[in-house]
Amino acid sequence: MKICPKCRKQYDDTWQVCLNCKCQLSIVPPELITELNVLKKLAGSLLNRVKLLEEKIEAFVHNRQIPLSKEAEQMPKEKNQVKQTEILSKDKDETLQNQSLESRIGRIWFNRIGALAIIFGMGFFLKYAFDNNWINETARVSLGLLAGFLMIIAGDFAYKKNFKIFSEGLITAGATTLYLSIYAAVNFYQIIADIPGFIFMAIVTLFAATFAVRFNSKRVMNFCILGGFLTPFFISVKSISPISLMCYILLLDIGVLWVGYFKKWGFCNFLSLILTYSTYFIWYFSSYSSQYFVATEFFLSIYFVLFSIIAVFYNFIQKQTTVKEDIAVIILNGIFYFLANYHLLVNKEDILSAHPGIFSILLSCLYLIFAYYVFMRTGKKDRNLVLSYLSLTLLFATITMPLELKQCWLTLGFITEAVILLWLGFRTKSNGIRYFGLALAGFALFKLVLMDFQLSFYSSDLSAVYSMFNQRFISYLWVSAGIFVCAYFYKKYKNNIAQEEKYNSTFLIIFALIVLLLGFTFEIDAYFACISSNAHKMQANQYSGKIVDSAVLENIKQFSISAVWLVYSLVLIIFGIVKKFRALRILALVIVVVTILKVFLIDISELNKIWRILSFMGLGCVLMLTSFMYQKYKDKISGLGAGK
Repeated sequence: MKICPKCRKQYDDTWQVCLNCKCQLSIVPPELITELNVLKKLAGSLLNRVKLLEEKIEAFVHNRQIPLSKEAEQMPKEKNQVKQTEILSKDKDETLQNQSLESRIGRIWFNRIGALAIIFGMGFFLKYAFDNNWINETARVSLGLLAGFLMIIAGDFAYKKNFKIFSEGLITAGATTLYLSIYAAVNFYQIIADIPGFIFMAIVTLFAATFAVRFNSKRVMNFCILGGFLTPFFISVKSISPISLMCYILLLDIGVLWVGYFKKWGFCNFLSLILTYSTYFIWYFSSYSSQYFVATEFFLSIYFVLFSIIAVFYNFIQKQTTVKEDIAVIILNGIFYFLANYHLLVNKEDILSAHPGIFSILLSCLYLIFAYYVFMRTGKKDRNLVLSYLSLTLLFATITMPLELKQCWLTLGFITEAVILLWLGFRTKSNGIRYFGLALAGFALFKLVLMDFQLSFYSSDLSAVYSMFNQRFISYLWVSAGIFVCAYFYKKYKNNIAQEEKYNSTFLIIFALIVLLLGFTFEIDAYFACISSNAHKMQANQYSGKIVDSAVLENIKQFSISAVWLVYSLVLIIFGIVKKFRALRILALVIVVVTILKVFLIDISELNKIWRILSFMGLGCVLMLTSFMYQKYKDKISGLGAGK
């Protein structure tokens, strides 16, 4: 029985109107209810199938097998057909993959190997004919040219019949045969002069490139690029004037970049860049003379501008994000251009040869302008392009320092740049720039401690040694200050760093303090080593009024080093307690332990009675004072146990 929605009176399925309130009753036919139940079951079945398909897609994307869900395993028997279909589909996919590998070998690799075999076969046939004098020299070249043209025509015919890969092999083999035939005509038989042969090879390159564009074939285009750049070497670079060679390379680059721009073939641009500078360097080291300096510099700059703007065209005109091929072209173009100009400038007697760093800093400024311009135009839309220009800016700025600065000034330049890079990395949120700056700071520290250790340590001018702020001590002070600034940046921008970098600030402070302590130690050692040498005894007599005994100077030096270490550690302990900096206190304790070992192992045997007494008394006082401070502030220190 059912209930009337208006009067709440019960009625059976035969009523169409409520007999009590005359309300129209909605009657659902039994067949409609049956259809509704069927639809519910079908919807549940479809949901299970969709879930199963999602699992299969995920397994395909991640290239791994995953177990089916419990719901999928508990599907009704009618879903077994779905499983069987998927198993068949999987087998079919594996078959297609096997067929794809088989097809790839049969269609592509056999085609390329076949084209190579035809080229070798033609060469062996011609050599056999030459050895047996079947045909004269002109006929030999004509036969090679005819074979090349026939293969190109056959390739064109095969392309029209939709045999693209087969046609690529024929055209490549045909163009290679033409190259070899012209090469033989020029170098072996002297049938054709150098310049006409060069022109004919350039025409073959242009002809093959036309087919590459027409067939939309990157493989044929790459072959054309390689053939085009090898043409001058087929003829002999020395027989071509430098201006003609550079003009030819320029026209070849323009053509390649034009095709690569419209076809979006980034690898063609990369290949053209590599071959352009390779051709230049081969010519430079074999045929360059100073009379071609202006022309060489002009064409190098044209090549540089040409490869520099290609990524900008992609970005600004076609609104494309810079890809890895474009980034490689930008970075390698800058490096090759600098290397080429460096060799040009160092061999020329002018201000740039004496100061090659001027050129590198100009390049650094140029790339900084590029980075700023691209950033203002695109913002963060093409971050890779901006970072590429910034990387070159930093690279050439770094190169400038070893070119212009010497000895410790180079170290100061490195640490200064490291601070700037670290700040720039935090400001731009670029991990790469930040890591590069940190690595540069590490190199500056390494160079200072291990490479600059003996620079200006023993000055011939004793008055310079008496000056505390000499070149040596300024180096340690500057590097220490630079590392402190780096630590400050890590502390200030701690919310912008990864979890594994959170202790970098502490480590940097420790390194800075160690560098400063080394500076004090080496300054004391250099001072006493200088005035104790035989060359300075008389000069020391003028300052002190009497000849100073070397043993006495050694006692004073060892005592001074121990005293400085103890005072330094005491200051660190005080700061560690006041600033609640646990790492500072631990470093101070390590320095105290090292001082104790020095006093008991070195000072006790080398110092005389008076200085030995002073050394032990000083050590005892500092240790007692340290113990007193730890006793007095024990509650505060124990509460800071987990501090910085």
